[in-house]
Amino acid sequence: MAQYIPKATVAAEIKRRIKEIPKNETDKRLRAVYGNEAFVLMELLSFLDTIKVKEVDLKKEIQMFSMGLAMKENNGDWEKDIAVTAKHFFELGMAVSNKAQKGE
Repeated sequence: MAQYIPKATVAAEIKRRIKEIPKNETDKRLRAVYGNEAFVLMELLSFLDTIKVKEVDLKKEIQMFSMGLAMKENNGDWEKDIAVTAKHFFELGMAVSNKAQKGE
């Protein structure tokens, strides 16, 4: 399963790194390097603000999925039901995330 980091955590790390950039550098070349680093980090932070997260009506999705699951013959195999349910909602989250990234 892929790992994901919350957007707020990434933003906090970028802000932390921006604060760590030396401000009182006397060497012109190092000042330019630090200035470029700050610029890139600020652009990245700005980009993160453009990423949208789409919401899903989870209650409706659970009702629809559980009705479909109840219609299948499960023979009392609750572990299989849980695995199928977990997979379904993982895939739903991935699909919504992919659509959000594409701007759909």
